[in-house]
Amino acid sequence: MKKYHLFFPNRDELLKAGHKDAIGVPVIFCENWVYQTLPNNYLHARKNKQLQQKKTKHLFLPKFPTDISMRDFGYSLVNFLEWLEATNRNWRTLEYERDILSGYQDDMLSGNWSMDGESLSPSTINGRVSEACLYLEFGASLGLRDEFFVPTQNVNVPRRSSTNTSGVKNISLKVRKGAVKENPTNLRMPTDKEFNDWISGIRIRSGLTKTLMCRVVCESAVRREECVQWRVDTLPLNPNDWKVIGNSVEVVIMHGAKGAKTPYKGGELIGPPRAIWIPIQLAKDIHEYRTYTRNAHIAKRLRELGPVEKKKAMKNPPQRLFISEYTGQPISAQRFYDAWKNSALPFTGWTVHMGRHYWACKLILNKCTPKIRTTSSSGPLDSHRIYAEDQGIITATATDVINTLIRPQLGHLSEKTSFRYVQWAVRVIIVEDMSLLYESSLEN
Repeated sequence: MKKYHLFFPNRDELLKAGHKDAIGVPVIFCENWVYQTLPNNYLHARKNKQLQQKKTKHLFLPKFPTDISMRDFGYSLVNFLEWLEATNRNWRTLEYERDILSGYQDDMLSGNWSMDGESLSPSTINGRVSEACLYLEFGASLGLRDEFFVPTQNVNVPRRSSTNTSGVKNISLKVRKGAVKENPTNLRMPTDKEFNDWISGIRIRSGLTKTLMCRVVCESAVRREECVQWRVDTLPLNPNDWKVIGNSVEVVIMHGAKGAKTPYKGGELIGPPRAIWIPIQLAKDIHEYRTYTRNAHIAKRLRELGPVEKKKAMKNPPQRLFISEYTGQPISAQRFYDAWKNSALPFTGWTVHMGRHYWACKLILNKCTPKIRTTSSSGPLDSHRIYAEDQGIITATATDVINTLIRPQLGHLSEKTSFRYVQWAVRVIIVEDMSLLYESSLEN
């Protein structure tokens, strides 16, 4: 099977060469480092909104993709190209139902086309299939193959603003038929023991820095890129300047934030600023890391440099908080991802993005459980009464927590995900508690 590589050109070098329109566009090579013309033309068109909208409007988002999105598109396309090689298929003759649904999509669902032989998540499958369809439509638009037809259907999706907790409206979207549906009750979170075992493994295998990065995601719900791009002064340098309310500290996230980018200091691009709250103990640990551990890493790196390199490094210290203890350079998103997977996972599918869900679910659990204990009426075991009373309490409490605390922290939350959170809370609190209560009644 032919292997493909995704290469990320240096932004500064592209600017010097006058290729501004290529910034943020990854480049695909085959295993022999041969430039892949059509895939790269597609990624360039994808970045600059040059796809023919008449044929791709049901799949193509009406906005310029970010560099992070382009990276994901590139990896999805590489995956599809390698699947074509592995299954000996010709992209020019592919059909949607025969080859994409019954081939590419089914292989990912069955685990035949995954690293560990397990079924991939619906969101991963749908993203890859949509990118494959766009690529085939792009080839058809250039006359390189027959028209590639993707059947679609209209669906109404509730959409709520992350800053407006009261207004919800339905918008009509075209989606492809045959997309994998997510089961709203299949959301799984690690138990406290599973989580602690996993984080301990990260500490042993990957060190303190990457362990702290994992904690930042799971204890504050920032995205992977927001964690990687966390600046030295994202948390104010002086603890006296921290805005503390209760056991939380406010910080403002903008580097690596998802959304439209605007120029910042030194020409770097930032996303829409978002105020979030982090536990005060996490803030103290971040402050201790940047004061002692991080400075020790930098000092070690400087001792290894010659006079010229050392002087240059001292003039331009890394602005990102999390740096490698080996190189003294900022930790990349890929290195962080590798560290996350480097310990025994609590379960298959425990990803960095799941860390955001973990924070939200733990918050709902902590807010709902006390209300259940104090509000539920007393009396002999009655599963129907418990379910009826507690489900209403959990649903109301979880919905309130989602609207007032979780949405602003995450920056974006779909109604579908909100529903999954509520269903998870009902299942975990009621069903598991009822099971324990039933066992207790048998013992007594």
